[in-house]
Amino acid sequence: MKNKLINEWCLLCEPPCFKFRYHATDLDLFMIREKIHQQELDSEAKVKKADLNLITTLLRKGKGLIEYFDEPMQYPQDHWWWHLDKIVEKSYPQELLPEYLRVVYEKALKGEIRLIYDSYQSELIKSWVLFCEFPDDLRYYASAPALLETREEIHQQGLDEEEDVKIADLMLIEVVLQKGADPSDLFDDPQKYPFDHWWWHLDKIGEKTYPVQLLPEYLRNIYLKNK
Repeated sequence: MKNKLINEWCLLCEPPCFKFRYHATDLDLFMIREKIHQQELDSEAKVKKADLNLITTLLRKGKGLIEYFDEPMQYPQDHWWWHLDKIVEKSYPQELLPEYLRVVYEKALKGEIRLIYDSYQSELIKSWVLFCEFPDDLRYYASAPALLETREEIHQQGLDEEEDVKIADLMLIEVVLQKGADPSDLFDDPQKYPFDHWWWHLDKIGEKTYPVQLLPEYLRNIYLKNK
């Protein structure tokens, strides 16, 4: 039971922690961590590493996380896993975090979180390059949303300026300017799909109605030449 709990928690906390970012009100996710605490397994090395993975990832890209665990008797404030929304907002009292999490949290409070170029980020970039080498699926309404999440994740990871990302972006824009892209009502929510995140608005780029000033500089020339 002990190993099963720990292994399940480790799996949930692997970057990019999609379950926590998109299902943050799913009680079962947090009950696993609560059971770990109840069984006094907090100090297990694998648990601490998983906790750190979770907190670091959410501090980097957990914007918009919503939770409803405000009942102090049921979800004590010092059980930090019930309060990830406050941690992401940087409003959680740092003294309530265990020492191994406090270091990264303090860095976030000071604006010192620096992304490490890791294997996950490398795979993200490789995937985006591959999508843009064969970009038809990025242009079609039915297939684009899931693929464009990769570009959003690249942005959230702070990798926009990587040379391979820029080259892939250019390949994509060149094809979109030639062939266009399907419009999608899915991307009309400005909170979820900001207008200055150009990848959500390929149809407007294809129509040449996207504001050039919102494009990064390395994409502007090719856009202006085709306008």
